[in-house]
Amino acid sequence: AVQACMPAGRLRQNTTLTLPPAGGPPSLLELLRGALHFIKRTPGELEIRTPFVNAYVEGTELAVSVDPERGLADVTVLEGCARVAREPARGAAGCRGDATTGDEPGLLLAGLESARVDGPGQRTRRLDLDPEDAIQWSLYYPPLPDPGGDPAFTAVDRLLAAGEAAAARARLQGLPRTADYHALAAVIALTRGDLPRAEEHAATAVAADPGGIRAGLAHSYVQQARHRLGAALATLEALAETHPGRSFVWARLAELRMSVGDREGALAAAGRAIDEGVGSAHAYTVQGFATLATAGLAADDLRRAEDRFSIAIARDPADPLPRLGLGLARVRQGRVAAGRESIEVAAILAPSDAIVRSYLGKAYLEEERNGRARDQLDLAIRFDPRDPTAWLYRALLELRDNRLVAALEDLERSRAANDNRAVYRSRLLLDEDDAVRTTGTGRVYAALGFTDRALLQGARALIQDPASPAAHRFMADLQAGRRRHEVSRVSELLQAQLLQPLNIHPTQPVLAETGLLVLDGSGPTTLSPGEYHPLFTRDQTLVRSSGVVGSQGTVGDELGVTTLHGRFVIGADQFSYRTDGFRANQDLEHDIVNGFIQVEPAPGIGLQLEARRRRSESGDTPQRINPGDFRPGLRRQVERDRTRLGLRYQPDAGRTLLASATRLRLLNAATNRAQRRPFTLDVRQRQQGTGDQLDLRFLQAAAGSTMNLDVGLGYQYVDMDTVTRVDFTSPAPMMPAPAPVTAIADSDARLWSGYGYLNGTSGRGLHWTLGLGIDDSAGAPVDRTRFNPKLGLIWDAGGGISLRAAAFKVQRRPMPDDRLLERTQIAGFDQYFDDWLWSHSTNGGIGLDYQRGPLSAGLSLFRREDVTSPFVTPDRSRRGEPEHTEQVARAYIGTVLTDALAFSASLEREDLERDFEPGLSDPTVPLRIDTRTLPLRLQWAGPGGRARVTATGVSQAVRFHPSHTAPSADSRFWVLDLRLEKDLPGRSGFLSLNALNLLDRDFRFQDTDFNLIEAREPRYAPERALFVGVHLFLP
Repeated sequence: AVQACMPAGRLRQNTTLTLPPAGGPPSLLELLRGALHFIKRTPGELEIRTPFVNAYVEGTELAVSVDPERGLADVTVLEGCARVAREPARGAAGCRGDATTGDEPGLLLAGLESARVDGPGQRTRRLDLDPEDAIQWSLYYPPLPDPGGDPAFTAVDRLLAAGEAAAARARLQGLPRTADYHALAAVIALTRGDLPRAEEHAATAVAADPGGIRAGLAHSYVQQARHRLGAALATLEALAETHPGRSFVWARLAELRMSVGDREGALAAAGRAIDEGVGSAHAYTVQGFATLATAGLAADDLRRAEDRFSIAIARDPADPLPRLGLGLARVRQGRVAAGRESIEVAAILAPSDAIVRSYLGKAYLEEERNGRARDQLDLAIRFDPRDPTAWLYRALLELRDNRLVAALEDLERSRAANDNRAVYRSRLLLDEDDAVRTTGTGRVYAALGFTDRALLQGARALIQDPASPAAHRFMADLQAGRRRHEVSRVSELLQAQLLQPLNIHPTQPVLAETGLLVLDGSGPTTLSPGEYHPLFTRDQTLVRSSGVVGSQGTVGDELGVTTLHGRFVIGADQFSYRTDGFRANQDLEHDIVNGFIQVEPAPGIGLQLEARRRRSESGDTPQRINPGDFRPGLRRQVERDRTRLGLRYQPDAGRTLLASATRLRLLNAATNRAQRRPFTLDVRQRQQGTGDQLDLRFLQAAAGSTMNLDVGLGYQYVDMDTVTRVDFTSPAPMMPAPAPVTAIADSDARLWSGYGYLNGTSGRGLHWTLGLGIDDSAGAPVDRTRFNPKLGLIWDAGGGISLRAAAFKVQRRPMPDDRLLERTQIAGFDQYFDDWLWSHSTNGGIGLDYQRGPLSAGLSLFRREDVTSPFVTPDRSRRGEPEHTEQVARAYIGTVLTDALAFSASLEREDLERDFEPGLSDPTVPLRIDTRTLPLRLQWAGPGGRARVTATGVSQAVRFHPSHTAPSADSRFWVLDLRLEKDLPGRSGFLSLNALNLLDRDFRFQDTDFNLIEAREPRYAPERALFVGVHLFLP
């Protein structure tokens, strides 16, 4: 009966607690003296009686203490609620009860509130008490064992381990100020959150006894708290060499090796710790985490990790870390409730440990207990606001609750605190946040319209850690929807895929393709922040389905299934889309099928196999400023069959090798009927062939270093056969038509490319990139070897101001697959654009960005010169390199108006100008396009849904070559777009409504893309269009 309602709790030494007798009330505990700290999550009310006050709790974390000698009783609620009073209750008295308790009403306490009774007969009163003070007795102090040391200091260490911090501090004050004194004082200050004082004591301890065990251990804890993991590791390596027979030294060394990703070294040190003693509990804990980190989801390995944690718990029941590890191991096995209960015990044992609180909040999130999760994350932030973990998890909670503005604020705080990741103790890589790191937090920024702000953050992140899958996924999400940046998007997505650990988050097939021509908001694929994202990596299956219907005969659907089991991830997706377009011959059809397998056969090794098939057919889709200037007889057909093999090898946390090999079968076919008086011409072109692509990339960064190396090698080979046939039709039988003309071209081309980047961050806020690329081509339209230097700088000048500049040369690869392993941007400026294959450009940009609180603003100027577009006629009789120049000037601003409303605006001027070479250049493509756009956007997010309204002003001037029959033209207009999203119950998905050109404005617009090798989707809907979608996520 007692076990049915008993909470998970901890008693202070010398505590007297009476349990209910057999057959007695199962929900009654009597605390006569001492202190009790517990978490109650089981149904039903629990009554805690003391000689002076009673507490009635339900689903609460509570600390109660009784001092009968002084006649005091304190009750502190850390989260949840409790009702306290002097007399027993009559009837319900919990958080939902209104009954009185004896001669006074119950005093209701909410989270982080305290109450006290000063003695018999005194009234209960609220107390202005720091809740952390109420649980100081239960803090976990890192041990500093030294069997050969002074017994007086060993006694202090034992008092700390027993939770008698006050007695330990009192005894310590009476001891001589030796190295051991300062070492223990450093640990006490560190655990209580006074890092400067801890650092002072540790330095004094090391100076007094450079080779001492306690001094070295304390110094390593402080170094770790300062995120100087390399220095902490060096301290322990030296300590282990000086004291090779000390078990705990090896256990601590194992922990630090684990912290920097050296799993094999951690296992070796943990084994040595066990061999050197009777078996350090800490050593078994490290073994458990090392096994957990290398286990993936393999059942045998998870059970072995659970066994290691269980041994550690048996040897040191007061250590919270093995309880946390046990909980994570159980969650990975799918036993979420059992895992959460273990983490609750860890929170009881280390109530002020922000990391433990953060993971407990994450566990509640996984169980859809958002209120409990918020309480725990708030406590974690209160106990250690410098640690980014709780800020990140709370951002994901805000995202689930549809509070995008609050999610943005917490993401910003998490980013700012990222250098403090290892405060207090190592994460031991825990579960490495595998699931969290791929949740696509970039979508929060994109949804609020703060893309410019986020791109700069992503650029900094990739300079500091180019091997981060989260940073690459972040950048890929931000690139979605940006015109002419598809190469950057799919390349970032490929790099995120290769770097990602096993996880259930699928990659929608449409996001990995270029040139799909789908008008923004009209397709079934969405990047809404309302998507489902599990937070723990464990065996599970996720089904994602969406569909859309709308104007212009539009219909689309997407279906994906991803299964994570053990060391394998298997996924299959399909995407289809059809629309008639806004005018004649603007129809479009897509069908894509994709299969994906990922396996991690050994620690640090990831293998991937992906197969994709695409079939597309379209008419003449681009927008042109002259309404009648389109080709009614043009039809396009695209077929791509792609197979890709991927490899990730990470022997340690500082080195990463990526490899990707792709085989592509390609078919591009086009037919066009045109008038060439007096005859009608039917032109058919069929381009068919194969392409092979191999990319290697190596990343290296030493632990604690401010620099990293990024080098790579690529090879591409394309073999294409092109058949062009022109048939002539005479307007009259008396006028014979010329014979058909057929041109056959067999071309093969190869490109060797290499690159190297050195990235670094200085202590004065300067982030820099220095690089060099080499491209050697043969069989191309233009054979040559090019050297492409690269330089990028970002300077955080202080006061929220950042300055950035970049200068680089780059060549577009010949492979139509588009996806690259090379970095895609320099200092926040994209390297690769959707240009002609083989094109080369010289690029430069400068930018000024400001961010302070909710306000962000900036200016940038980016110029591309000498953008060559190599061209050769089908019969290879003529070659050329027409050039064009681009310049984009941009100003942006974004701010938060309320807790639910955000505003963003940008003013952009895009100037494009190209050369004209008779016989090579197409006269129907403008010589000059000057476009100015001013989008104004409001985004609302609140309970149950999201809404976005965008008003865009456009001014455009288009100039053609005199040989073109269509006249030059100017255009000015405003267009209003609206998007609504309504969440479905249980985060199972959402409904969407997109209204494009809501006011049905009539306007003319010219597509600003000179690359016509693939058709492009309309940028703005030229008439009102409505699209209704259903998006489902079924775990």
